[in-house]
This record gives sequence, C-alpha cells and structure tokens, in this order.
Amino acid sequence: MIMNEYMTFEEAADFLATPHSTLYRWLREGRVPGHKLGRQWRFLRSELEAVRASGNRVKEEATALKALSELLRSRTTKEGAMINQAARHTSLADALIWDAVDHDVSVIHLQPDEGGYAIRYRAEGELDILLQLSSIAFSALDRQLTSRSTPVRTENKRRLFLDRKTSAGVESLQVRYQKLETFSGERLTLNIIPQSRMPRSVDDITDSPEEAATLRRWSQAPKGLVLVSGRSGSGKTTTSFVCLEEVARPRDRVIFTIEESVEFLLPNVEQVEVDLNDTRACRDAFDAVFASDLDVLFVTSSLSSDHQKSLCRHALSAAESGHLVFVQLDAVSPEDARQIFETAVERDIEDQLVGITWQELSRDAETGRRSAHYEFVPGPLGVEQG
Repeated sequence: MIMNEYMTFEEAADFLATPHSTLYRWLREGRVPGHKLGRQWRFLRSELEAVRASGNRVKEEATALKALSELLRSRTTKEGAMINQAARHTSLADALIWDAVDHDVSVIHLQPDEGGYAIRYRAEGELDILLQLSSIAFSALDRQLTSRSTPVRTENKRRLFLDRKTSAGVESLQVRYQKLETFSGERLTLNIIPQSRMPRSVDDITDSPEEAATLRRWSQAPKGLVLVSGRSGSGKTTTSFVCLEEVARPRDRVIFTIEESVEFLLPNVEQVEVDLNDTRACRDAFDAVFASDLDVLFVTSSLSSDHQKSLCRHALSAAESGHLVFVQLDAVSPEDARQIFETAVERDIEDQLVGITWQELSRDAETGRRSAHYEFVPGPLGVEQG
C-alpha cells in the first residue's frame, strides 16, 4: 500500500481505532482532515498517520505531566487554604503560574537538571525546587506557554496576560517569558508581574500628606520636566506610573509613554514599547508620538550613555513644546539626576524644570510594608503659588 493511498470511511475508523460516530464528530470539528469524493468521504493515509501521532503525543505528554498536576491539586497556600489549581485552570502552565502567585513567588525557573528539568521558585530571594520534570513534560509546558503568549521582538522573549476572579475582584498578571539555549539545554525564566497589585494612588506610596501633595501638584503642571530619580530598584517606575494613572483618571489629557518594556498596563494611557538602544526606532517613536496631539509624556531611561543623550534631548524638546514630561533616571541624588540630564542635553534646564524627585525604599520592621522615602527639589514651574 503506498503512503498516500486513500482510505474509505470504514478503513479510517479502523486505522484510528475509533467508532464511526466519533470519526464523524472529529470531521465536523476539523480535527481529522477528510476529502469528499462525490457523496463519500476519503482519507489520505499520510494525514491520518499525522493525526494518530499527534494523539499519541498528547497521551504521552499527559502521562509525563501527571505528577505536576497531582502536586498542584494538593497544594495549599501559606495560610493553609487548599488551592487545587489544576482543577481551576484550563492549562497546567496557568495553574503553575497561579500556584507561584499564591506562594509569593516572583520568578519561576524551568532549567536543565540531572537529565531532566527542575521547576524552581524564587520567593523573597530564596530558590526552592518544586518538582523534577522529564524532557517531555518540559516541552509540553513550553508549548502551552508559547501558544498563549505573544512575542516581544523575538520568539524567545514573550509576554502572557492572565486574569482570575477573587473575592476582592479580578486579579491580573503579566508574565514575562524568556527562553535561553544553554550548554545543558533549553531553560525558561518566567517573571511574574502582578498588575492589580500596583498602587493606584500617591497616598499609597508616600508617608506624608505633604509628599503626596507635591507629587500631585507636579503631575498637574501644564508643562515642563519632572525628573523621577533614584537608585536601581528604588521604585521609580511605580512612582511615575501612579502619578500618570492619577493624571489619566479624568480622561481630559492625552498621555503617552515610551518604554523599553511595558510591565504595567495603565488605563487611558497610550504605551509605546521600543528598543531604547535603537536610535532610529526611538526617533521614529518620538516623531509618531509628537504627531499624536499629546499632553503628557513619560520616558524611561537607557543604560547606554549615547542613547540616553538622545532620549533626554527628545524629552527636553517635548517640554519646550509645551508638554508635561516625566523622565526616569538612575541617580544617587537629586543633584546627580540633574547633572546627568544636563550633561546629556548640554545645557541648563532651569527654565523647563517642574522638579526633581529622588527616592529610596525602606521597609517597616513591624508591618513589613515597603514605602519610598522622597527628596524633592522644586524647579520654577513646580513651586507652589500663593
């Protein structure tokens, strides 16, 4: 029998070891390719071979993932409540991610380990192994993740959004997927970014009404530069985005961001993702934003000094054109932030300055709550009137 010989309906059902009624249903659902010759169905053997191989692969993957599924069904939260993630979600990859969230995990690693793969959770700086996986199980999880996610400039860097209903409302996540080929094999890193846990008011990120009032006043300035600065990891993005969200709430201003990687989605804000180290891409992004009747612009910083010069010059141009511009900078003090910006633009920025905020994070020993300590240096456009 040659490989591409046609089979009758009865022969196809026997080949797939399935009842006639099931084969009819698979035809309607498009799960099995069929060819109508007159009033009769015919099936290519090569196509049925592919269908059967796919079915075998699905069974093999389900067997390989059984241990993970059973583990997730039995897991409890830190408070002892049952999670039963595997039963609540359509994808085992989704269940794994939500299990991590319920255990305060910020990063999931799936990495080569002893001939297979290990799932490791990072929580509060510590790495713990959840489970060992076979290569088949790893590939199955990876396939689930890639089918649900979208690429971010490359296939190995992707983004996935997940939501679930809770007693407090809807909880939203962004998961950043990174695949890397190592000498030992492929590995995945899943960074979990809880969208719904970002503060929504400046009152939530400051320690005093005076600090909150300053941030609000600067955010309502009609034009000028606001430099949001601090050391890496000090919460600058949170401060900027909380200010932007408050500005966006009345929906009376057109607001854009230009970011290397969009981590938090802001309602009523147009967020543009661009490679900040690509000078032409940055220039095109700024040109397009300037042509879009903007009122407020947020610009994140670049680690490259050459590209930081370009970003700062574009930001200053926007401020001089009558827009309010937030610029995020890594700096060790407010004075350092100003010097970095002025060095980049090669001129004094006093006339365009709303103010400079510099911050560092501290944790309350009793409550464990993290809050930012701010230093404010107002400019001529940010001094309280009257």
